[in-house]
Amino acid sequence: MAANRYQEGPCFPDSGLTIGSAARGGGIALGRTALVYDHLVQGTLVLASRRIMPSPTAYYAICKLGRENDPAIRMFCDWVRIEAETLMHEVRERFPSMAFSTEE
Repeated sequence: MAANRYQEGPCFPDSGLTIGSAARGGGIALGRTALVYDHLVQGTLVLASRRIMPSPTAYYAICKLGRENDPAIRMFCDWVRIEAETLMHEVRERFPSMAFSTEE
């Protein structure tokens, strides 16, 4: 059996704690673009790799059956979509090396 090449470090139950630890010099972390963007802009975190690892998970806006066409719910869903699109545009503008390519 091969020896583990990696040193295990702390595990955090919250991505905010993980990202905060990395920003304070506690090692490296994997984080969603929306959660690390401000740190990248401020320079408290930098990209360790240009490789982007798309997530197989997603967020879903959910509501009680029959309310999916409620104007307030539609407005919220539209707002979330616009905010996500705006963030991704800003990321591409500020960090062109993060061109969402899987090439190193």
